[in-house]
Amino acid sequence: MPAKHVLIAGLGRFIKADPQGEAIFGPQHKNIQKLQEDMAKAKADGYEPANIDLDPLDVEDSVQRLEVELKRQKWDIFIVGFGVRANKDFTELFERAINLAVAMQPNIKFGFSRAPDEVFETMKRVLGE
Repeated sequence: MPAKHVLIAGLGRFIKADPQGEAIFGPQHKNIQKLQEDMAKAKADGYEPANIDLDPLDVEDSVQRLEVELKRQKWDIFIVGFGVRANKDFTELFERAINLAVAMQPNIKFGFSRAPDEVFETMKRVLGE
């Protein structure tokens, strides 16, 4: 079976843009570590994950960088982290990310992880594996 290509978008290094971010998810370095561990699990299980950090304080830059990733290859699933979705001030970024993905890759599936260490679970849940 060919590898499933997974694009994961979260706050990552921009978690401090959300004043509640570290209170909800813990320190930035721990979140990055959890995501890397989950991506390693995914790779070991035959997935090809890639990550992009979205900056809610620079929506234009985030959307441009996301467009580059979406042009780079066909993605089977686009996972958007809770940090991007949960803060009402980040709604524009969330909407633009989803709409861009749909416009560029109409057959892409979407997953919505609840935490950095739940992306692998999200892949399996959405892709039915």
